Amino acid sequence: GQLPRWDLANNPSRRRALQRARQRGLLLPLQQILRLHAGNMVGRPAQNVQAFYAQNWAFALYLLQGEGGRYRVGLERLFADTAAGRAWLPPHLARGNPRAWNPDVVAPTMEHYLGASLPGFDAGFRDFVKQLAEEGS
Repeated sequence: GQLPRWDLANNPSRRRALQRARQRGLLLPLQQILRLHAGNMVGRPAQNVQAFYAQNWAFALYLLQGEGGRYRVGLERLFADTAAGRAWLPPHLARGNPRAWNPDVVAPTMEHYLGASLPGFDAGFRDFVKQLAEEGS
């Protein structure tokens, strides 16, 4: 038989969480999202945890579909380079254990692969989040 395909865009619970986070003013700036990981959410209020995961869902969707798929190739290159063990790292931050979480590496690495500065990128992302949240209303 045919296995079902998972559709990243069709995630009603994340969309509802995004709507609630937007209504409650819980959305974080992109620069802050990129410095966090799931462990940072341990012990936080459920609504903040849900907002965090909803924004990460929206970020993944934006990288794949936003602005006509503009960032998809860069994201795929990041995945391929990471899988091959040759992900680009900022030279001044490339020292130390490459497997250890370093929040200072994320933003410059994303800028490198996406070919965009995060301040400019952030405006498009915020518009995308607004559109996603309003679609399910």
